[in-house]
Amino acid sequence: MTNIYKKTASSGTVVNSVTGNGSILATPTTGNVVVELQGLTNHSILVGAGTTTITNVGPTATAGQVFQSQGGSTDPAFSTATYPATTTINDILYSSSANVVGQITTADNGVLITGTTGIPSFLANGTTGQVLTATTGSPPSWEAAGGASAPAFYAYASANQTNVTGDGTFVDPVLFNSTTVNRSSSYSTGTSTFTAPATGVYLFYVNLYLYNLGAAHTAAGALVFVNGATVYNIITNNPYLISDAGTLVMNGCSGSIALNSGDTVVVTLQVTGGTKTVDLGGALGNSSFSGFQIL
Repeated sequence: MTNIYKKTASSGTVVNSVTGNGSILATPTTGNVVVELQGLTNHSILVGAGTTTITNVGPTATAGQVFQSQGGSTDPAFSTATYPATTTINDILYSSSANVVGQITTADNGVLITGTTGIPSFLANGTTGQVLTATTGSPPSWEAAGGASAPAFYAYASANQTNVTGDGTFVDPVLFNSTTVNRSSSYSTGTSTFTAPATGVYLFYVNLYLYNLGAAHTAAGALVFVNGATVYNIITNNPYLISDAGTLVMNGCSGSIALNSGDTVVVTLQVTGGTKTVDLGGALGNSSFSGFQIL
């Protein structure tokens, strides 16, 4: 501020003056005194430049920048980022690019996700009972529980396996070396082991064809092991008595088994009381081990 003038219509005498970046000028008119600021920039914002002076900030040439405090010892300044002049109800502000704030349109009952380049968007609500499912390298999506993306496998013994047990030999694991289904590659035909790819609840089914059972064989047991510990078993006492001339089908469903990601599951077999003459039937449709995630 260069000078402060106080004038009357008659005298025009300068009463007081201070230095600065603008001026307050009092001009006499008929019967009135008009006070106006001079030496300022059009469309600027006045801020205090001390306890007795005034300065101006701006204007900025970029529309959408906002006036922001720079702390107690610095003049306010316009932001680098630009903001929308208006917003839509329920929309969310986000940086659509560096220093540009835009809006995301929401969706009723939707879920906020990001795409492969990190751009956010709302995934429309799924249908009742669907679960949000991760997909490697792609955005998540709604899937039916235990649906098309759930881990599942069907493994079977491709050929007969002779003299595997009967004398108490513990077959660990039973060899199922072929698959017709192996979703998520969770079953290894090399080790006859299922490895849970995700934490959840699983269901397993075991079907074993036993041949050459004899009257001396007193018990047969098929066990489902998780990390080396029994979680389900099929026990048959005196299997020869219920066999068809020494041939017996042992099968059963494990029921729901809670697994953590990385847990391993195998099937074991033991027949006791006699000699090691019991065979395990192979080929598709005979001895098999299958499972899938249900939750």
